[in-house]
Amino acid sequence: KYYIINTRHLYLGDYMYKVLLLILLITTPVGGSIDSNGIQRMIAGKQIDCIAKTVYFEARGESEEGKIAIANVVLNRFKSGNYNDFCSVVYQKRQFSWTLMRRRKIKEEVSWKESRLIANDIYYDNLEDNTYGATHFHKSTIKPRWIKSFRKVAVIGNHVFYIKKNK
Repeated sequence: KYYIINTRHLYLGDYMYKVLLLILLITTPVGGSIDSNGIQRMIAGKQIDCIAKTVYFEARGESEEGKIAIANVVLNRFKSGNYNDFCSVVYQKRQFSWTLMRRRKIKEEVSWKESRLIANDIYYDNLEDNTYGATHFHKSTIKPRWIKSFRKVAVIGNHVFYIKKNK
């Protein structure tokens, strides 16, 4: 089942679709109508949360520009067409270091709120891409092997941003 949410397509597997329908049936009063805006808000909230966690855990100590850059990498990967939604970008195996951590607790409320605001703006495509289309990044203190097939396009804060060399 595909849904159009703010000009983005989101694929919901059959199981998730059935769960959403069950929630709607349980929460919809008898004789009431199903609120499609509520479904959209629920899906958007989850997607924004995935982006926000990436911003928070990957760039918590960075400037606003640095946090926006990390969020733009998630957006650029989503726009590549290789992913169904933002959460599939974030949780792709071994792509973002924070997803490998066992304990992932939000400890800094101010930073979390800022991460959520940036994620919201990225989800609705309201921010300029300060990474020039970057789809990958790493902390400037490390030098991963994969950079050989990428071209450096930006250094923002403590992160270096890349695009594939063939682009």
